[in-house]
Amino acid sequence: MESPTSGSLRQLEMAYWLASEQARFHAGFLARVSHELRSPINGVIGLQQLILNDLCDSPEEEREFVRQANGAAQKMLGLLDQAIAISRISQDFRKLELQPVQLAGTFLTVGDRTQLLARSRNLQLEILPPSPAYYVLADPQWLQQGLVSLVSGAIATMRDGSIRLTAAIDAPTKLARLILEDTRPAEAWQEPLDQLAALSQNPKITRSSGYVPVAQLSPGSSLLAFQSILEAMGGRLELLNTPTENSPLSRLQITLPLIQEED
Repeated sequence: MESPTSGSLRQLEMAYWLASEQARFHAGFLARVSHELRSPINGVIGLQQLILNDLCDSPEEEREFVRQANGAAQKMLGLLDQAIAISRISQDFRKLELQPVQLAGTFLTVGDRTQLLARSRNLQLEILPPSPAYYVLADPQWLQQGLVSLVSGAIATMRDGSIRLTAAIDAPTKLARLILEDTRPAEAWQEPLDQLAALSQNPKITRSSGYVPVAQLSPGSSLLAFQSILEAMGGRLELLNTPTENSPLSRLQITLPLIQEED
């Protein structure tokens, strides 16, 4: 039976993981947004310079340049709106609070937070929400951040290929299975697999000398931390497939208790 002290330490470890993952995601996201903003800004400046320097052959061409500049400005505004929305995500490091969580809404939020990252690397990201009728027992913020970390972690290891997040509902067993498939290279799994192979007890994200700095939290450590959080929510994380010569596909599966109407 877990003592109050060990329970508090585990909550602290999980809160540290959440803070680390959010900080790392925000830093990477803002770097990508800054890079993405350069293209529409340069487009607006270049088109305006053509107009100001009287380099248009006709009023029609000038109007077309104005239209293109407006389109670039609209794209820039959309990127800024997305960056502002991400920056406002709450960093509430409370204890786990299990409650019914709608899978469809969670999937949509994960997509909003990761599409730009995938697009900046020319990756195909497909997030397919299940029916809005399906709920799981989980903590909404912890589950959301965990899925964002898994998807963005896959994006960070890939130069091309695709990523797909889907859900399979097993009503008879009251389980929801969330499946992340991607084509990351096999070497990206070396460190996480070593961590999983060495695991002999509940995952920890601490060292004897104290907490691991955010920048040093490895993919394997992050995966183990999320596994620990899922276990606290009554779920589990499984690595179903890693890339081979015959199949380039990686598959991670998250299993969570399904909440049905009669519950």
